[in-house]
Amino acid sequence: MAQSLYYPQFYAQAEYHYANPGTNIVSEWQSYYTAGISFSLNLWDWSENKEKNNLVQQQLFYNEIKKSDIQLATQQDIKSLLEQINTCENQILLANKLIDQENSRLNLITLKYNQSQATTTDILDSEAKLTEANLKKEIYHLNKNILILNLETICGMIGE
Repeated sequence: MAQSLYYPQFYAQAEYHYANPGTNIVSEWQSYYTAGISFSLNLWDWSENKEKNNLVQQQLFYNEIKKSDIQLATQQDIKSLLEQINTCENQILLANKLIDQENSRLNLITLKYNQSQATTTDILDSEAKLTEANLKKEIYHLNKNILILNLETICGMIGE
C-alpha cells in the first residue's frame, strides 16, 4: 500500500441514468449515460508520501511484534495447561489408589465388625473416608475437564 503512493493513479467511471434531466421542454423521462476518465500524478508532495510510507512500515513492524508476542503467550498458555492436565491425571490415578485402599480398609473393618471387633463408628468413619476419596476423584475429573475446555478455547476448537 505504501508503495502505491508513488505511482500514477487512473480512475474510470461509467453510469447509466433514467431520469428527467431537464434538457428539453417536454420534460420526458430519458435514458442517458455518463462516462469519465481521470489521471493523477503527484510530481512533488513535500515528502508527504515518504512520511506515510514510514508510518505504514512502522505499523507493519509493530503488528509483527504484537503477533509474535501473542503467539508466544499462546504457546506458553498451552504448555502450562498441558502440564496442569498431566498433574490432574496423576491426581486421578492417586485418587483411584486411595479409593482401592479405602475399599480394602472398609472390607477389613466390616469383617472385624461381623466378628464384634469393631464398632459402628469405625464403619461409618471408613465409609466417610471412602466417600471423601470418591469425591476427591470427581473433583479432579472436573478440574481436568475444565482445563481441557480452556485448552480447546485457546486452540480455537470450541464451536466447531
